[in-house]
Amino acid sequence: YCHDGIPHKTKIPRKPEGVGAELKAIADGDSGVLLGLDLMEGAERQRQKPYHALFGEGSAIVLRFSEVYKGSGRTVVADSAFASVNTLVQLENLCGLYFMGMVKTASREYPKKYMTE
Repeated sequence: YCHDGIPHKTKIPRKPEGVGAELKAIADGDSGVLLGLDLMEGAERQRQKPYHALFGEGSAIVLRFSEVYKGSGRTVVADSAFASVNTLVQLENLCGLYFMGMVKTASREYPKKYMTE
């Protein structure tokens, strides 16, 4: 990937070899077929992509990947980097899709009272 003639590189300190391109992917869990890739292009360009301003980075990525499955009633499964109550609600409202994922920190609006019963 090149923008303005300069190859895109990202520094990710938590990775063993932390320089390279960062990609997000969507795949079919049954067949293992890769369905799409999204190149992370830096903070400013990511903020310009659809859904980011309304729902934040994690939810925006899931919504962009899931648009083509709108109304199919499928279930999207994602890891904790993308899992939030917001992602679940917006997938159902905007795409008619279900969501399953481990919500660790993005739990605003989660009905915590059910966890204590």
